Amino acid sequence: GVHGYDHSHTTPFAPPVERQRRLDAAGAFAARYSAVGYRAPSLLRTRPLLRDLGARFRYDSSIPTSGGLFPTPNNGCATARPFRVENIAELPISLPRDGAVRFLGHRPDEIVRIWIDCAELIARSRGVVVLLTHCERRFSGHPLMFDAYRRFLEYVRDRPDRFAFSSPSAALGTS
Repeated sequence: GVHGYDHSHTTPFAPPVERQRRLDAAGAFAARYSAVGYRAPSLLRTRPLLRDLGARFRYDSSIPTSGGLFPTPNNGCATARPFRVENIAELPISLPRDGAVRFLGHRPDEIVRIWIDCAELIARSRGVVVLLTHCERRFSGHPLMFDAYRRFLEYVRDRPDRFAFSSPSAALGTS
């Protein structure tokens, strides 16, 4: 998917013509890599941005199931199931983000347990498990965090009765 125009956090708040210009600038990248989804930098989004995405992408994945203080207070959608908003399919980020749990002071062994526990709850409710990670060393790029991420993926892989790996488009039924 496309991860925004830049990380200046201004696209969602730009005037309509500028916002659309920035989204259109991703067109060549999207075509080259068959990118059909979008995730806003730092998950910052507005309804006008979501409306503009609908004409350019099949889905957005910028809304977490539950929000903390970052990027804005109370910004979660309270569901682990895909839904439509402003004429675009939304694939919510349903697990705690790596940066959020690291900022809260959790150790990698605790984080993998948090991810597993949350994934099990989501599976029981027939939701979609979506995890946002970052490759930077302070996040999942750190060797201990990378190992936690690997262990989480192995846990999911080893339970095909409860979990299945899927593309976002397939999870949304738009493939």
